[in-house]
Order: sequence, then structure tokens, then C-alpha cells
Amino acid sequence: MNFNYVLTTGDGQGGGFLSFLEKNRKSNVINYHTYLSPEYAVAINQDGSIRHQASALDPNVVTGDHSSLLSFNSQTLLEGEEEVIEDAGLLRYNLASGEYLVDTVSGQDVFHFCPELDVSNQDIVNYDKRDFATGILIYSTSSFNYIPIDALRSKVDSAYSNASTEGLLFDNYDVFLNGQKLKLYEYPNSTVTGNLFAIPKKDRTIEVYSDEPDLFGSGFIEGKCDLYLNGMEQITDDILELNTGVSEMIQTGVQAFIDNRIVSERNIYNL
Repeated sequence: MNFNYVLTTGDGQGGGFLSFLEKNRKSNVINYHTYLSPEYAVAINQDGSIRHQASALDPNVVTGDHSSLLSFNSQTLLEGEEEVIEDAGLLRYNLASGEYLVDTVSGQDVFHFCPELDVSNQDIVNYDKRDFATGILIYSTSSFNYIPIDALRSKVDSAYSNASTEGLLFDNYDVFLNGQKLKLYEYPNSTVTGNLFAIPKKDRTIEVYSDEPDLFGSGFIEGKCDLYLNGMEQITDDILELNTGVSEMIQTGVQAFIDNRIVSERNIYNL
């Protein structure tokens, strides 16, 4: 098992209540009903039918395009670009790239997902607010004989000028292969097909990689930490955050047991 903790450390200036709502937000998959007004675009499936499944967002947190980081059933998705086409007087969204788009302009305030994702209310959607930046994608419909990290690095460096080496790429960006987060120099050896993309890391965070599930001694802001297990993001329900204060308050490796005692008129037996 590979445990990757991303700990938000803060900037020492405090923050408003809204800042605590910008992390690890859970989203409900909903069946929304578009009013089909011509001035509003609606999402469509591959067959041209209207898509009625979406995931709700808070417009106070996600304020527009490329300001969110989203995972769908632990798989991190790349936000894409939409194109709007007119069909019989109706404006329709078509996802031109990426795996989801943000709709904050039609009054629905939802995430729309690519048609390949079979969305239902059983799915788990988590999202964070992030600073505006477009992710960089290398997409292949054919198999990669190797993971083209250097091609991604070159494309990122051309756009942002801060990934001149592979090390700098991973210092400044989170790199994902089909939604699974990669670690520097530890890439799959198998032939793969799909999306390789990079998203800028958040400021004021530290990362810890470990083979052990528990992490001690690292400062963090409660409720604003992420955990990736083998590259897949985990929901906050799977994380227990504790502030020890002093090291003796929490002990590990201590076996718990129940001392059952049977009391009779003559003897007390310890079982």
C-alpha cells in the first residue's frame, strides 16, 4: 500500500469561514430538470439526448471554470472545455475535452460529466476549490508503450515555464494517469491507454509518502487534508484527524481487552 498525505498548513493569517468550506466538499448526484429555455445550454449524451444526471456544486466555492479539483469514486477527473451548439433553437453543451465541466451560468450550479461515465446517485463525488489554472493533458486513444512523462513535462513547461525537469514537474504539479495519482519515478510498467494530465499543486501544503497508514508529528489544518491510497483519493470519512497535544495522550500498539468477572458467593473468577 502507498499512502500519500497532502496536508494543508495555512499561511499564518487565519481565514474566513468560507475558506473552511472550500475543501473536501461532498456533492450529491441529482436528476435535474432543465427548463429548456433557449438562452440556457443543456448537456447532451453521445446519442444527442439530453443528459439528466449531474452533480450539485456550491457556487460560492466553485466560482467558474478551472477553479475546482474533483474526484469521482476516488478517480481524479480533468476539467475540460465545453462547446455550445445550437440545435432546433436549443443550446446544447458538448464536452470538447476533459472529463467534466462546470455549469454556473444556467442557474443549475452543477458539474456535468463526460458521457462515458455512468452517473448515478450511488456515486461519490468530492471536490475542492483551487486557484484558477488550466490542467495540461496528453490524451491517447491508442496504447502507450511507455508512460510519456517527458512529453507531458515539455507541454507543461511550454505553458507555464516551471517544469524544465521531471523533478520540477512533480514538485509543482500533481500528475495523474487515468485519474490515478503518480509518484515521481514510480510509474506503471504495463501498456496503458487514456489520459495523462497534470494539475498545479495547491499552495501552502506539504506532501508525505509512506508505506504506513498512520502519520504522526506533522502540522496541519483540521478538515483540510487529502489522502491518496495507491493514487486514488479517499473520502474524509476514511481519515481520523487527531491533535495529540502531548505525545502521551494517544498510545498505539496497545491491545484492548475486556476483563469479565463472574461473582459468586464464594469466589471471584477472572476470565
